[in-house]
Amino acid sequence: MRKAKRRPVVGCAFDPDQRNEIGNIEAYISELEFYRPRGFSKLKKEGERYVALLDRERFDDVYSSEWMQECDHLLTEWARRVERHDYIGFGPFEHGGAVGFYNHVEGAFEDADLKVDDTGEVPRGFTGLVCRVSDHGNVTVYRCSRGRFRELFSVV
Repeated sequence: MRKAKRRPVVGCAFDPDQRNEIGNIEAYISELEFYRPRGFSKLKKEGERYVALLDRERFDDVYSSEWMQECDHLLTEWARRVERHDYIGFGPFEHGGAVGFYNHVEGAFEDADLKVDDTGEVPRGFTGLVCRVSDHGNVTVYRCSRGRFRELFSVV
Protein backbone atom coordinates (compact mmCIF):
# COMPACT_ATOMS: atom_id res chain seq x y z
CA MET A 1 0.00 0.00 0.00
CA ARG A 2 1.37 3.42 -0.98
CA LYS A 3 1.58 6.08 1.66
CA ALA A 4 -0.30 9.26 0.75
CA LYS A 5 2.00 12.16 0.00
CA ARG A 6 1.36 15.13 2.28
CA ARG A 7 1.05 18.48 0.55
CA PRO A 8 3.40 21.17 1.85
CA VAL A 9 1.87 24.05 3.79
CA VAL A 10 3.53 26.70 1.70
CA GLY A 11 1.15 28.56 -0.52
CA CYS A 12 1.94 31.56 -2.58
CA ALA A 13 1.18 34.63 -0.49
CA PHE A 14 -0.50 37.41 -2.41
CA ASP A 15 -1.04 41.10 -1.74
CA PRO A 16 -4.70 42.12 -2.03
CA ASP A 17 -3.71 45.75 -2.52
CA GLN A 18 -1.86 44.82 -5.72
CA ARG A 19 -4.88 43.05 -7.24
CA ASN A 20 -8.41 43.93 -8.15
CA GLU A 21 -11.35 42.16 -6.50
CA ILE A 22 -11.52 39.49 -9.21
CA GLY A 23 -7.79 38.82 -8.78
CA ASN A 24 -8.21 38.36 -5.01
CA ILE A 25 -11.09 35.92 -5.42
CA GLU A 26 -9.16 33.99 -8.08
CA ALA A 27 -6.13 33.80 -5.74
CA TYR A 28 -8.32 32.30 -3.01
CA ILE A 29 -9.83 29.84 -5.50
CA SER A 30 -6.31 28.83 -6.55
CA GLU A 31 -5.33 28.16 -2.92
CA LEU A 32 -8.50 26.13 -2.36
CA GLU A 33 -7.86 24.07 -5.50
CA PHE A 34 -4.23 23.39 -4.57
CA TYR A 35 -4.80 22.25 -0.98
CA ARG A 36 -8.30 20.80 -1.48
CA PRO A 37 -9.44 20.91 2.17
CA ARG A 38 -12.65 19.04 2.97
CA GLY A 39 -15.55 21.26 1.90
CA PHE A 40 -13.53 23.35 -0.55
CA SER A 41 -15.75 22.70 -3.57
CA LYS A 42 -18.70 24.69 -2.14
CA LEU A 43 -16.49 27.73 -1.53
CA LYS A 44 -14.79 27.31 -4.90
CA LYS A 45 -18.17 27.35 -6.70
CA GLU A 46 -19.26 30.43 -4.72
CA GLY A 47 -16.02 32.17 -5.68
CA GLU A 48 -16.49 31.34 -9.34
CA ARG A 49 -20.03 32.72 -9.12
CA TYR A 50 -18.67 35.96 -7.60
CA VAL A 51 -16.15 36.28 -10.43
CA ALA A 52 -18.93 35.80 -13.01
CA LEU A 53 -21.07 38.45 -11.27
CA LEU A 54 -18.17 40.89 -11.10
CA ASP A 55 -17.58 40.50 -14.83
CA ARG A 56 -21.13 41.67 -15.51
CA GLU A 57 -21.97 43.99 -12.64
CA ARG A 58 -20.84 45.21 -9.25
CA PHE A 59 -22.09 43.40 -6.15
CA ASP A 60 -21.79 44.20 -2.45
CA ASP A 61 -18.22 43.81 -1.11
CA VAL A 62 -19.64 42.38 2.13
CA TYR A 63 -20.41 39.09 0.39
CA SER A 64 -16.89 38.68 -0.93
CA SER A 65 -15.26 39.65 2.39
CA GLU A 66 -17.44 37.11 4.25
CA TRP A 67 -16.53 34.52 1.61
CA MET A 68 -12.81 35.29 2.03
CA GLN A 69 -13.13 34.92 5.81
CA GLU A 70 -14.75 31.50 5.29
CA CYS A 71 -11.83 30.55 3.01
CA ASP A 72 -9.33 31.76 5.66
CA HIS A 73 -11.07 29.66 8.30
CA LEU A 74 -11.27 26.53 6.11
CA LEU A 75 -7.59 26.73 5.09
CA THR A 76 -6.51 27.45 8.69
CA GLU A 77 -8.38 24.39 10.00
CA TRP A 78 -6.89 22.27 7.21
CA ALA A 79 -3.34 23.44 7.98
CA ARG A 80 -3.80 22.77 11.70
CA ARG A 81 -4.88 19.19 10.97
CA VAL A 82 -2.01 18.60 8.55
CA GLU A 83 0.71 20.22 10.65
CA ARG A 84 -0.76 18.95 13.94
CA HIS A 85 -0.40 22.22 15.85
CA ASP A 86 -2.49 25.29 16.56
CA TYR A 87 0.15 27.90 15.80
CA ILE A 88 -0.47 28.07 12.06
CA GLY A 89 -3.07 30.09 10.23
CA PHE A 90 -4.15 31.34 6.82
CA GLY A 91 -5.23 34.89 6.16
CA PRO A 92 -3.84 38.41 6.23
CA PHE A 93 -0.41 38.69 7.85
CA GLU A 94 -0.22 40.79 11.01
CA HIS A 95 2.36 43.19 9.56
CA GLY A 96 1.25 44.13 6.07
CA GLY A 97 -1.56 43.37 3.72
CA ALA A 98 -0.33 40.09 2.23
CA VAL A 99 -2.47 36.96 2.58
CA GLY A 100 -1.13 33.42 3.01
CA PHE A 101 0.02 30.86 5.61
CA TYR A 102 1.79 32.15 8.70
CA ASN A 103 2.95 30.90 12.12
CA HIS A 104 1.85 32.47 15.41
CA VAL A 105 5.32 32.89 16.91
CA GLU A 106 4.15 35.13 19.76
CA GLY A 107 1.38 32.69 20.73
CA ALA A 108 3.77 29.74 20.78
CA PHE A 109 6.30 31.76 22.79
CA GLU A 110 3.63 32.67 25.38
CA ASP A 111 2.38 29.07 25.62
CA ALA A 112 5.85 27.50 25.81
CA ASP A 113 6.55 25.42 28.90
CA LEU A 114 10.29 26.03 28.45
CA LYS A 115 12.20 28.82 26.72
CA VAL A 116 15.81 27.84 26.05
CA ASP A 117 18.90 28.94 24.14
CA ASP A 118 19.97 25.37 23.41
CA THR A 119 17.95 22.14 23.30
CA GLY A 120 20.59 20.60 25.59
CA GLU A 121 19.01 22.63 28.40
CA VAL A 122 15.77 20.64 28.16
CA PRO A 123 15.49 18.14 31.04
CA ARG A 124 15.71 14.48 30.15
CA GLY A 125 12.28 12.92 29.58
CA PHE A 126 10.55 16.32 29.35
CA THR A 127 7.02 16.56 27.92
CA GLY A 128 5.62 19.89 26.75
CA LEU A 129 6.15 22.82 24.40
CA VAL A 130 9.73 24.10 24.02
CA CYS A 131 10.67 27.38 22.37
CA ARG A 132 14.34 27.77 21.40
CA VAL A 133 15.69 31.21 20.54
CA SER A 134 19.16 31.21 19.00
CA ASP A 135 21.74 33.94 19.54
CA HIS A 136 20.79 35.28 16.08
CA GLY A 137 17.12 35.60 17.06
CA ASN A 138 15.88 32.58 15.11
CA VAL A 139 12.95 30.84 16.80
CA THR A 140 12.25 27.10 16.67
CA VAL A 141 9.24 25.59 18.43
CA TYR A 142 9.22 21.92 19.44
CA ARG A 143 6.61 19.61 20.92
CA CYS A 144 8.39 17.23 23.30
CA SER A 145 7.02 13.92 24.45
CA ARG A 146 9.09 12.02 27.02
CA GLY A 147 12.29 13.60 25.76
CA ARG A 148 11.58 13.18 22.03
CA PHE A 149 11.54 16.39 20.00
CA ARG A 150 9.19 17.10 17.10
CA GLU A 151 9.78 20.44 15.37
CA LEU A 152 6.52 22.33 14.82
CA PHE A 153 8.05 25.26 12.96
CA SER A 154 11.10 27.45 12.66
CA VAL A 155 11.25 31.15 11.86
CA VAL A 156 14.47 32.75 10.70
